[in-house]
Amino acid sequence: LISQFYPHTGGAEICVHNVCRNLVKAGHQAVVVTTTPPPEVRPDLPYEIEYLWDKTGGLFRNLPYCVGKIYLEHGISKLQKKHKFELWQVTNGWPYGVFSVQYFNEKKIPCVLRCCGEDIQKFPQINYGMRLDPAIDGLVAEKYPLFDGLVALTQSVKNEYLKLGIQESKIKIIPNGVEFAKFAEVKEERRLKIRQDLGLAEGETLILTVGRYHPKKGYDLIPEIAGILKAKGIRFK
Repeated sequence: LISQFYPHTGGAEICVHNVCRNLVKAGHQAVVVTTTPPPEVRPDLPYEIEYLWDKTGGLFRNLPYCVGKIYLEHGISKLQKKHKFELWQVTNGWPYGVFSVQYFNEKKIPCVLRCCGEDIQKFPQINYGMRLDPAIDGLVAEKYPLFDGLVALTQSVKNEYLKLGIQESKIKIIPNGVEFAKFAEVKEERRLKIRQDLGLAEGETLILTVGRYHPKKGYDLIPEIAGILKAKGIRFK
């Protein structure tokens, strides 16, 4: 269960895609359930996508807790009867994890939560995090511990889970995966041409950072980092 999926292609969506693709490859059944409006042309993928879309535009996140919970439970209940899932993984704690966990508990269906950032972390200094809203923070503290397992992308996310009183035995750090095969496909002549196009001299290191332009990502530290590397005599671009 993920808030948005194809045709959206952010980090969380790519992670879920690769998890499902590899589960199918290993002989399991995997289904993505999302509230993204269904596209006109469905993608050709090795797993199924179920679109839980309502006529108001799939805006579950804008519904009050009691209303959103009833609406989402109705949708996932129908899918549970159809597919008989043995496990649900929810990507995005707010609102989907909060809205759905009680249903899973009542039906005794194992459930795992994977938070991605805004739904677990709080940085008041940059106005980051859904939990800055006291009402959301209260629901998060009540509902997240009800999951059978919780995936943390990093140690800092694990620490936030622990602050909520979640048992450490329930938490597993699983960073976002990298598809090494895609990098292995880059041939040496292509690599050399890229270096040539960028004007990189022999022995000069290319440093790349990838991510959205957001204060949380720490891009403001780049000048300081570059200064330290330069002072150490490291040649880089």
